[in-house]
Amino acid sequence: LVVEDDLPRNPLKRLELVEECLLQAPGVEPLILSTSDLERLLEKNQLIKKIIEEGITLRGNEKNLL
Repeated sequence: LVVEDDLPRNPLKRLELVEECLLQAPGVEPLILSTSDLERLLEKNQLIKKIIEEGITLRGNEKNLL
């Protein structure tokens, strides 16, 4: 899960933002969301909550998400 405020609308452009990380951890399948998307999905989507609660942090601080 990658959360960023200033994201391109195009999903392929979003992947370009994490390309270097994907080369270092090829088994990772990123979900790239804006902060507003994350807030909206947290209300409705149990999978997002599970990712935050049980996912493995590769970089950053998951405490900032909740």
